[in-house]
Amino acid sequence: MEPIIIKSSQIPISPQKMNLVAGIIRKKELDYSLKILEFLPKKGGRILHKLLQGAAKNLEKSQENLSNFYLSKIEVNQGRIQKRAIYRAKGRTNRIRKRYTLINLHLSKKEDITGSKNSKIK
Repeated sequence: MEPIIIKSSQIPISPQKMNLVAGIIRKKELDYSLKILEFLPKKGGRILHKLLQGAAKNLEKSQENLSNFYLSKIEVNQGRIQKRAIYRAKGRTNRIRKRYTLINLHLSKKEDITGSKNSKIK
């Protein structure tokens, strides 16, 4: 079965900060990672929780069991950078770079390990 891909673009958080949160739930089960992200005190945790919650609702609508899915791959990439200037003394300016993030979540269905072993033995 092909993985389910959830794409999100232009999230206003730096990719470095988002990647810290994504590392916590990489290769974990869907329901387990939803529970972790619910209480994580980071902005990236709230954003990823909202993305995964939408995917979980779609799976429930299609009569799928959430415990059969896991996050096989999480891609956190850099999006656009919004540049602004802050004006300082003596005619100088400092640059402000507001970074945005692109996220791709890949949900895969778990394979039944015991069923595949029994079919090979027979």
